[in-house]
Order: sequence, then C-alpha cells, then structure tokens
Amino acid sequence: ESGGELGSDSFTMVVAACSDALWSLGSLFAPANSQTGAVAAVSADIQQVTVAEPGGSGATRHSAATQGCLCPLTVIYENKQARLYWQGSLVTQDGSTPPYTVWLPKLIGGTGSGGFAGRVAEVLFYNRALGDYDRQQVETYLQDRYGCLISSSSSSEESSSEVSSEESSSEESDSSESSQSSKSSKSSKSSHQSQGSKESASSKSSEAPQLVIITETQAEQPPNKERKTIGVGEKVNLSLANLGAYTGGYSWSLTPSSTGGQLAASGSDPQKKIYLAPAAPTTATIKVTLDDGRSAQVILNVIAPSGLKFLTEGRESGDIYQHKEIGMVLNPAFYLLPDTVNFENLRTYEGAATAVKTGYFLTSGNYPNHEANGPHAMVKYDNQYGNRGNGHATNDFDMFQASTNLPPFSDGKIEWTCDWKYEVFRDGQIVGSPQPLDTITMKLEIIVGSDTVEATISKGDAEYEKTFDKADLQ
Repeated sequence: ESGGELGSDSFTMVVAACSDALWSLGSLFAPANSQTGAVAAVSADIQQVTVAEPGGSGATRHSAATQGCLCPLTVIYENKQARLYWQGSLVTQDGSTPPYTVWLPKLIGGTGSGGFAGRVAEVLFYNRALGDYDRQQVETYLQDRYGCLISSSSSSEESSSEVSSEESSSEESDSSESSQSSKSSKSSKSSHQSQGSKESASSKSSEAPQLVIITETQAEQPPNKERKTIGVGEKVNLSLANLGAYTGGYSWSLTPSSTGGQLAASGSDPQKKIYLAPAAPTTATIKVTLDDGRSAQVILNVIAPSGLKFLTEGRESGDIYQHKEIGMVLNPAFYLLPDTVNFENLRTYEGAATAVKTGYFLTSGNYPNHEANGPHAMVKYDNQYGNRGNGHATNDFDMFQASTNLPPFSDGKIEWTCDWKYEVFRDGQIVGSPQPLDTITMKLEIIVGSDTVEATISKGDAEYEKTFDKADLQ
C-alpha cells in the first residue's frame, strides 16, 4: 500500500507545539516505514519550519521563518498545491502540482535523534483541504485552549521531550501502524496550563472575533467550492464571517490591481464582492479592512488550461470509400485540462497548419493545408462523458475528415500540427486577449499489407482505425 488510508493530495495538518531546539530542525511529521510514495514531511525548530516530500522530489518545498512557538502551524495541501500558515497568517505557498501523489504522513516525530525536540500539545489531521473559515475556527480553538504555549526560552527548567515515531491520529481517519515513543508528546500538555497561558487565552477571548473572507466558486463543478485554486475566467463569491455587531465601513482591495482580475459589486451589500478571474494566470490577493482596524485577506491562485482532452464516446467516427479511395472521419468532443478547476467561461480556436506528407501522400493527389477555425464554445452536457471537464465540453465536436487518392497504395502519412489558443468569454464579452493553449496533431496514416490496407485517423489522443481489403479498393 502506498501511504495507507489517511489521505492524499488534498489534506490538512494542524499542530500546536513549541520547539526547544534553536538551530536544529527536528522531524515533526514524517513517513512511516511502510509509506513508499511521496509523503508530506514537516520539520521545525524555534526559528523555522520546512516542508519536504521524501519519496517524491526530495527537495525542500517550503521554508518559512517562524520565530517562536507553532501556535498553531497549519499545512494545507489542495490538489497537491501547498500552503503554510503560522499563527493564522499565510507565510508561504506553492501553486505547482508535482507529477506524483502526495500522502499524509503517519508518524509524529522522526527516528533516532532526528525527531522534533520540544513539546507537542495537540495534532489534528483532516483528509481534506480546509477552507479559510474552517481553518480559522480550528486555529482559534487551539489558540484559546493553549494560549501561545510556553516558549523554550521561558521553560529552560523543564526537561525537553524528544518526540520519536508516535503514530499520528486524525479526527476523520485512523492509522494502523506506528512505533510508540518512549516519551509521549501528550505528557507535555500539563506544562501549558500555567497562569500565563490562562491569561493569554482569556485576553484573546475578550477581543473582537477574527475577521474571515469566505470564498465560494460560482461554477457547479468541481464540488469543492472553497478551493483557492481557480481557472482563468472563473467567478468567486466573497463574503465576510465573524463581523459581530459591526456597522462601519468596508475597504476592499485587489493585488495586483492591473493584472489580478476584478472585484465586482454583489448587489448593494458592502460585505460581499464577486471576484472575476482574469484571462491570464496570476496570484490574486484580496484584502478587506474595517473601520475598527480589523482586516482579512485571501489569496487565490488563478491557473490557465494546460491542454485538451479529446473524447470519442457516443460520437460517430467511421470510414467511407468510394471511387477506390479510402476516406476516414473522426468526430470527437474535447474538454480542457486540468479538471480540478472550471473553464466554462472559455472558448478555443484552432490555428492553421501546413500539410506534412510522407510516402504515398508525396506523389498521390493534392492534399490541402488546414485552415484556422473557431471559436469552440465550452457548453454543459448531460452526463454523456461522466463529470470529465466538470460537465463542460465543446458543442461543435470538431469533426476531422481525411482521405487518400487512388491505388496503388503504399505506406504513407499526412499530418497537420495546429496551435490552439483560448480566450475568456464571460457574460457575453471577451475578456483580455487570446492566450496559447496547446499544440495538436491530426493525421491519416496507411500501412499496406499483402491483402489489406490498415488506415488510422487521429486527432490528439483520439483515433479511429480500419482495415480495408485490397480487393474492395481495386
């Protein structure tokens, strides 16, 4: 088994802990011996936190300065894209998606002397990526329960415990393997019940509630509407939580202001906005500030389509031959990748291409160049292709037809390689300028045997093939 049953690619790790090591990173979360895939591993000391993926790239993916206790530390993976929060603030994020599955770790601590040196009050694992509201609820719970913890500088008289290979537990998932630490991290909980911690928690609870920006994508699919990675052209509803009895003004801002998209009004309610993603990829930071001094921000990672996926299910492809020629028809639909976001507000264009010929096609007949065509609109379909493309595919199904000339036949191939572009078409208007999308090759190939001619027509990863009897082509 690769990584076990705790969760993969989308998950959350939250911990309230305090390191006693000044310049020596210790393993806080680590892979178990049975975990053979890439595992999210977290190491920390009192100065910094790192996140790596042993079994994957092996390199450090995140490194952030965290001067003091992890009160708390939150690591969120959402479709392999990672974010790290310290004391409720985003300190680093990585919008890349590695080509391997990333698993939740199954161990708290490390092996031998490489384990985390310090005190761990509580660990919470979730097998999903928490949205901002849920994350801040969990972080507030830990801060209220443990205060800011006791820093290592004020606890020199206490004996530090090194956490080594204690099995991690989850509120939503259970693990089946671990080696028990000789010094349990749970024994450190009593050290957090000092008067200083109680005063810190009491003081925090008397403050105004922490403001939160709630995000909700307007597209029906994917079902995770709290996701922070969205497609170009998407719409996201923004609202505020934990306002309390506030009745003052609201100041919204978007960074970058020129290329980050748009913030539109949501009716007449100043507490709400609609984020309109731009036509090109960006990282958008949306911030709101209240008259009472409170503020909140959210970061949205806007990504472009990475390619086309062609579909032939339910589409009629076939062969025709008359006057001794071979004719082939391919009739696929296609949707846009990746399907972790929504591209319903996009339409695509296929560029022109020169015919490239080999063998039979060099000397037989006049084969035209391919003309540009489009736009291809992305429209909703009724379960014909399951939920691929988040329920959206082309409506004109991009038919491709090619044929040979007359016998005698010999091996040969004719192909056209076309550059594709996309544009955002939202609410009846073009947004921005066309952007590069993909390069797709179409081809007709024949292979001649003693009694047969094998013909294949293809476009991208969709193809149709047929074996003809030579006798039928004489």
